[in-house]
Amino acid sequence: MMNARGWKIGMTMPVLAAGMALAACRGPAKPPGPAGTPAAANTPAAATVTPTTVTPAAAATPEARLEAVVRALSETDKPRHYKNPEILDAVAADLGRRMTTSGFTCREQVFSARGQTFRNVVCTGGAAPEQGVWVVGAHYDVYGDLPGADDNASGVAGLVELAHRLGPKLGTLPHHLELVAYANEEPPYFRTPDMGSAHHAKELKLRNVPVWGMICLEMIGFFSEKDIQKLPVEQLKFLMPRHANFIAAVANPGSAKLAEGFAAAMNEIGRAHV
Repeated sequence: MMNARGWKIGMTMPVLAAGMALAACRGPAKPPGPAGTPAAANTPAAATVTPTTVTPAAAATPEARLEAVVRALSETDKPRHYKNPEILDAVAADLGRRMTTSGFTCREQVFSARGQTFRNVVCTGGAAPEQGVWVVGAHYDVYGDLPGADDNASGVAGLVELAHRLGPKLGTLPHHLELVAYANEEPPYFRTPDMGSAHHAKELKLRNVPVWGMICLEMIGFFSEKDIQKLPVEQLKFLMPRHANFIAAVANPGSAKLAEGFAAAMNEIGRAHV
């Protein structure tokens, strides 16, 4: 898994989207193994995605598109968390409509948690899943009664922008692509089997498809040239800048090569945009 942090509207987010596109088109050198063996369980049901009043006016530029998505999510009537399921449903429908408009085939992966119904928005395109699946995801729920512009409307905006940029290229992708907007990534579901990402991973395993990798877009909306960077481990100061104007590709040891390829693709595209 990878997390992307920090973007400057105007240049960095388009670079991020282009970098992800390039990384996805390249793929690893060897085929991956299957995600798992199907078990005796049913695949989660799908629901129809329809437009909602959350949708702002169509935007022509990357900056305007990104801002439109962030505002649509962070300016809802009530916070988009588990206590307001009607808001989560409206946001999910809006995101499905946006990525469907970009050329992806979208469905809602519906699941239950603690007596409530939640939904991931799964948008697919590219080659057949048997050719290998790339997953790019971002959670659309929020913690508490916060607007959640950075955490994580910014990540969702990146997901929608990626759909916009890859939509015209779906016929040329050598792999299958799943762009997923996740519910239930914040407390009280954080680190539980009822996270939206856990349900999606379970479905991938049931489908027994080979997964190339997963890129998670998390809190990529903050930018500052000031020396305000705070680090969880003091030793990281030798690797990380003191300002917060960068994108970091973070991975566990098993995904190190994925992170390296992702970072290399972003750097290559970034140089072309400077």
